[in-house]
Amino acid sequence: MKANYWMTTRIQKFKNYLHQVYFGKSKSYTVKILGIILLTLGIFLFWAPFGFDKKISITLIFIAIFIFLFFPENITKNDIEVFVFFFLTGWLIIMSFITDDTMLDSFFLFIVFGILICKELANGYLTPPLKKKLSIISLIFFSMSVILIVEKVISYFIM
Repeated sequence: MKANYWMTTRIQKFKNYLHQVYFGKSKSYTVKILGIILLTLGIFLFWAPFGFDKKISITLIFIAIFIFLFFPENITKNDIEVFVFFFLTGWLIIMSFITDDTMLDSFFLFIVFGILICKELANGYLTPPLKKKLSIISLIFFSMSVILIVEKVISYFIM
């Protein structure tokens, strides 16, 4: 009886440990460190002297920003912020491969479309702060794409 009780308590302690590590306590410090690494790598590659692709560095910088904005402090089993983070990160990576290097305006516009798609798919599950974050991010990307489009139009008419 004593051995069975010992084994049951050990199993229960192990279950509690797993629940604490994966669903209770915050493991966000490792995620934040990953975000800092991606941000510094993206900034370094953006101003790299050896002519690196600017779109990849912009993608790394925005993935780091998505980590800081959308990755939750405490991860639960059904967390909508994790879905939003992985959807937007996947969309960003796919769009960085699909668009051409010279088409940054379409790259930012496709990111706006992805944010709007994500917002519409998860509309019933989004919390008001998350809706506000998505709206702000979509406005930022939309304004970046408008600025790039206006710059192209002005340079077209000047030449």
